[in-house]
Amino acid sequence: MRPAPPERHVVVIGAGGGAGGAALHAALGDARYDQVTVLTTHRFLRVPPRLADAVVTANDWAAALPAAGHAVIVFDTVRRARERVYWPPARADLVPLATALHAQGVRTLEVVIADSPDPSPAERQALASLGWDRLDMHPAVVAVPPPAPTGPWLERLALWLIRTLVATLRMAQAAYGRRPSR
Repeated sequence: MRPAPPERHVVVIGAGGGAGGAALHAALGDARYDQVTVLTTHRFLRVPPRLADAVVTANDWAAALPAAGHAVIVFDTVRRARERVYWPPARADLVPLATALHAQGVRTLEVVIADSPDPSPAERQALASLGWDRLDMHPAVVAVPPPAPTGPWLERLALWLIRTLVATLRMAQAAYGRRPSR
């Protein structure tokens, strides 16, 4: 019999893009987790103390999955070249990936969808039939950027600072509201 997975360990899959970066940031900032593992395409040279990487080689993600108590799968579009280090899951792999995570001992799953259609009823039923303690599927919170400000440079700087603060607070609020209950 396999030992129980560490409950205070979370794995983040698909950390590239805005929603993926927000999910990784939220997991690292959550004091309930002692360790955060992210699936990558290359090994990191340096990582923060609570972060670990699991390298997916030749798209063989099953071998890279760690045992964890919670998992976050994010479907998002990579925005920058540096985000390509995070392994992006294919939408067709949603159910097989969730099945493999459940087999590894993951008990709670969060699926964040930013760049593809919502899960079909068949996908929802297949995921629900796995018997998760908690299953949360939701779209990513994406803010529409306001038009570029015009006017004196000091006014533009003040507007940029305010918008940055508001966007940060919205992301924090959205991440706080999606945290699994313990």
